[in-house]
Amino acid sequence: TKVIKKIIEDDIKNGGRLRLFVIYTAENQETVLDTLATILTEQEPLKNNNYIDFKKSELKLCRICIISKQTNEKGLSEEVIKLFTELTVGILSNAALASISEMRDNTHNILYKFNKNLDPAYLSHVFGLISSPDMREQAHEVAFDYAVDLISEEIKSELQISPSIKSSLSVETLSTWPDYINIENKPDIFAIKVGEKEPVKFGSQRMKRLLTVKNDQDLDNILNESPQFPRKKGKTILEYFKENVIELSINGEDSSNTHLELSAIECLRRDKLSIVKGHIPVLKQGSVLKLQQEYFICIQPICDSVRLENETGFIFLKVEKIDGEVFSHVVRDEEQNYRKLKLKKSSKFINIIHFAPSPNKP
Repeated sequence: TKVIKKIIEDDIKNGGRLRLFVIYTAENQETVLDTLATILTEQEPLKNNNYIDFKKSELKLCRICIISKQTNEKGLSEEVIKLFTELTVGILSNAALASISEMRDNTHNILYKFNKNLDPAYLSHVFGLISSPDMREQAHEVAFDYAVDLISEEIKSELQISPSIKSSLSVETLSTWPDYINIENKPDIFAIKVGEKEPVKFGSQRMKRLLTVKNDQDLDNILNESPQFPRKKGKTILEYFKENVIELSINGEDSSNTHLELSAIECLRRDKLSIVKGHIPVLKQGSVLKLQQEYFICIQPICDSVRLENETGFIFLKVEKIDGEVFSHVVRDEEQNYRKLKLKKSSKFINIIHFAPSPNKP
């Protein structure tokens, strides 16, 4: 139990991760669960049947499962696979797993393409950068970006033509999703909120048709089924559906945070919680800065963000924190809360903030 607690505490410090603990024991399951729940009180455990989930956002994909030793070895492996599948199954998670598998299977192809014989050509590129007085100081950083771009584009190319990834995100796969979610075939398990209107609830068959619709006429027919989707004066139901934010929820649960989570993934590549130890963030165009309780987006041209020897003024555009439906960016703060920001393209929101260059690392 001490080991489990230490691992979980480390996961929280690192912003969370996918984690499945399986305890194979002859002890009474309820007793083991109670003991774990007591020891992990600070992590806000949620006890269910033979497993423990957690309320803390960093542990949303962490689960501790208890399996009785009455289960034989063959049954144990099957049960563990089932438990892991239950924890990871999902449209994007399946696509991510397929991507990881594709990268593993194509490792030899990537290594063949980026082979050691290319070293002279790559170093010649480095020399070309070094030869330029304007690029010399940043030559190795620019070469690093060049290499990373080459490799990442090659990986992206492999993923884009992968049959397994295409299958995991295909129309056929999406059409089976409602059946998996709605095992009990509830008639109102799904709800879609359009704009500020009240959510419309419906069942699996209508969801399948929405997910696989191919033209405006069919979409309009589905939206006009009972219960009807909302409209606004002067707009048809279809026009209102096209022009407003669409938010899907399941089983009456508030899904707004997951929508913000996906938006944050789309907006940002790294934030304070995802930066690995030892990485020093670089201030450049597109960087989001939090200063006290205000947020700013750097719009300084990249060419004016390098080779700096003295304190320099960086141009920022102040962004507004909002609670409404219309926003341009989503960021995650150090408390794992998602903040909606709205970019205002006006000169009065421009700020100059001065920064000094970091001392050279040894």
